[in-house]
Amino acid sequence: MRYQILRNKNMKLFHELVQELESTRSVNAKKDILINNNNKTLQTILIHMFEKNIDFGYTQKTLPMWTPADDPAGLSISNMTLAMRKIHLFYTENMKNLSEKQKERILVRQLESLNADDAKILVKIICKKFKISGVTEKLVRETFPDLLSKETSNA
Repeated sequence: MRYQILRNKNMKLFHELVQELESTRSVNAKKDILINNNNKTLQTILIHMFEKNIDFGYTQKTLPMWTPADDPAGLSISNMTLAMRKIHLFYTENMKNLSEKQKERILVRQLESLNADDAKILVKIICKKFKISGVTEKLVRETFPDLLSKETSNA
């Protein structure tokens, strides 16, 4: 197995970034954190937080059972960057031709390969329940004006 060691790349794990954003009160400070940590993974997560037209094939009740990894933070088999590259696999449209067993196996493998904290975040994203305190659609639109589609604009 190949382990992704993020610490060597001076990268924060996504759950660490969430903690930093949630512990910051100032809107301008949150904006600075978003800008300083701007990458494809963050953008993909923000899109999945606010785009209304993305539909996943899961709810809290339909998620398969999975076992959180007990790997130390930063030493998991996978990370949120890799998970966000595969997020489209969990769209309802992309799952319609898969058997229930196939759907379950794909999701369980993904969740169990992530650090437990990041896996919990991925579950919330897939269930459309993920929120970061103080990170609003308005803030995301101000920080990254071209990131979200125009249709979602009710900010």
